[in-house]
Amino acid sequence: MKNRLKGRYNYGNLWLRKNVFIKSGMIEKKYISDIDGLRAVAVLAVILFHAGYRWIPGGFVGVDVFFVISGYLITKNILFDVEKKHFSFFDFYVRRARRLFPALFVTLLISFVFAYQLFTPAELSRFGQSLLYANMSLSNFFFMSEAGYFDAGAELKPLLHTWSLSVEEQFYLIWPFVLVGMLWFRNKKVIWIFLLISALVSVYASEAMIEKNPSASFFMLPFRVFEFSIGALVIWAESLKPRQKYAYDVMTLLGLGMILYNALVFTDTMKFPGYWALIPALGAALVIYASKFSTVGRMLRSKTAVGIGLISYSLYLVHWPLIVYYKYWKFNPITEIEKVVFILLSFLLGFILWKYVERPWRLKRGDDSKTHFTFIVPSLMLLLAFIAANTWGFRGFPDRYPQAFQLSAEEILKERNRYWSGQQDEKLLKGEEGEAHVLIMGNSYGIDLIYALKENGSKLNLTFLPTSFHCSNFGTLPNSKEEVETCMDIKKKNFSSEKWQTADRIYLFDNWTVLDPEQLKKTLREIRELSDAPIYLFGPKMDYVRQVPNIVKRYMHNGNLNQVGRKYQNDYRIEQNRKLKALFDTPSYRNDRIYYIDMMSSQCGKDLEGCEIISSENQKFLFFDNGHFTREGAYQFGKKLKKDHPELF
Repeated sequence: MKNRLKGRYNYGNLWLRKNVFIKSGMIEKKYISDIDGLRAVAVLAVILFHAGYRWIPGGFVGVDVFFVISGYLITKNILFDVEKKHFSFFDFYVRRARRLFPALFVTLLISFVFAYQLFTPAELSRFGQSLLYANMSLSNFFFMSEAGYFDAGAELKPLLHTWSLSVEEQFYLIWPFVLVGMLWFRNKKVIWIFLLISALVSVYASEAMIEKNPSASFFMLPFRVFEFSIGALVIWAESLKPRQKYAYDVMTLLGLGMILYNALVFTDTMKFPGYWALIPALGAALVIYASKFSTVGRMLRSKTAVGIGLISYSLYLVHWPLIVYYKYWKFNPITEIEKVVFILLSFLLGFILWKYVERPWRLKRGDDSKTHFTFIVPSLMLLLAFIAANTWGFRGFPDRYPQAFQLSAEEILKERNRYWSGQQDEKLLKGEEGEAHVLIMGNSYGIDLIYALKENGSKLNLTFLPTSFHCSNFGTLPNSKEEVETCMDIKKKNFSSEKWQTADRIYLFDNWTVLDPEQLKKTLREIRELSDAPIYLFGPKMDYVRQVPNIVKRYMHNGNLNQVGRKYQNDYRIEQNRKLKALFDTPSYRNDRIYYIDMMSSQCGKDLEGCEIISSENQKFLFFDNGHFTREGAYQFGKKLKKDHPELF
């Protein structure tokens, strides 16, 4: 038995062969100020992006830089401890918990206090879900599952930024076992080959998954592993020394340039991460490798850069909830001065969190502190889980507000589900035998029309050809370059339908994101080639720049909520409606049986001063978000539309 164990060491109950990794002394564990300087670059990019500065549309790549840094430091720390024969899984996880959890838990608790004070019950219930997932280091799963058409905007997600922390925490959980497993092999090259292969496989999988499930590619660890692996591979690269010292300056400049290029040029509409993420990842790797030997690296080693880097984790934690809650409370876009104040306040709060929470816990030493910490962390997790579960389970505590001024989470979910089921609901679409067959083509606002018809007694037989909010002009005109293929596929599918041949009427509905008269005329000519049935083209309806339930909650004590609602109208809809009316008010279109329906006049009155968000008849909500009708809203609108255009019913 002694012979079998000769030359091996027990690290965390695992037997490792002696000196199988690298020669002793190659791995150095010392503070590198350049990395804190790089952290400063990353966190500043993220904060400026979140503050809404348009000149840095790709600031989100700061997160990718953080992943590379983590891959480098965590791998190096583990390998150093293994080489020095004192690696312990328990010690590793305690150090990680000290580094991350105290500041995170404080942020989560304070975020709950503000959410409780500000959010509607439906929003607070959703916050409770995100709090529970963030507490368990699984928020990336939660926010991935939320991605979709009716997903709440980022301004209602104060814990959205914790997705990246969850990815890192999942990486920390798995990575030590992976590295220790690789060390069982006698050939020291195995680990580097493994890291290279894992990086190649991960980035390829990320690129492939973007087409199938872009949310999974963005939020899930397997499709981000390549960034951690690239950071780890820097350790191997450090054994390679260039002959010319100026090469370090070139590489540092190139790396910083790659990161800066990404931040200034990338946009959140790009297919990301995938291959595009290699640019910031490799840029960060170059900086880590070269900056400590370069003259250019002095910028990263400056007191200011290092100081920002030291508080970067706490700064990252506090900045996003701060801007979310401020925007929510203000209820209007923030000004340029407010952006500056927000950034300065983020630094102040980040410094306070770092000095009084993150740093003290991180620097505690001794066995007693380990035992004490391993008791406190589970206790705080249980407390947060209790708060989160009750917030979610009790539906955001609706008793905080008068029932008349809220839509419950269940009511909003019911309205959303009605929208999706309405597209395929045969009972809803089916009319009476012998009634006209109407083909409706449009986006989700077209579903508003379906319910407006059916809730007001229409017996028409309907066929619904769905388009997309990404594609204007009835699904034929992409709103961005990234949606060209999507819109072409939608158009091809809808225009090849056999239902055109049997249609007695054609209703065209759009949200008019892009208004292109020439493209509109072309589309109408193409439709006319498919059918000679009368065409009714429905103009824009009034929608809002804010979620209607939030407007009502914010001004619930105001005497006239509908008057308040007019402050938040998308008034450009009025100009769109005017242009469309002028375009179709010609004999040529009427002779071709193409008729324009002025939706806005029916909805808001001829003077367009009567738009409502709450029914003046029964005080019920007419919208469940910023533009989609509740069932009551569809009924009320349909009643007005039927009075103005009975022929449609």
